[in-house]
Amino acid sequence: MAIAQEWIDSEPRVTWQAPKGVSVAYIQWDIPMDDEEFCIKLLKEEGVLLVPGNRFELPGGARLGYCAPEPVLREGLARLGRALRQFD
Repeated sequence: MAIAQEWIDSEPRVTWQAPKGVSVAYIQWDIPMDDEEFCIKLLKEEGVLLVPGNRFELPGGARLGYCAPEPVLREGLARLGRALRQFD
């Protein structure tokens, strides 16, 4: 969770309420694109899988799982950040 928190703290378009005792969280983002459309594009272009928030009646973000080997998590977050840069 500390790695995800570090990334969130450095990512201006993303916020979350830090989870307690679980390995998934809901992140919210400030982008002008439907969350499902963004997640599909993210998967196709960056190979990163997130579950769109609209699947949980929480549009405007996604479910992020952070229980992965550290190199995999860091690379996935870097790719997500890169995808979010398109909105800068």
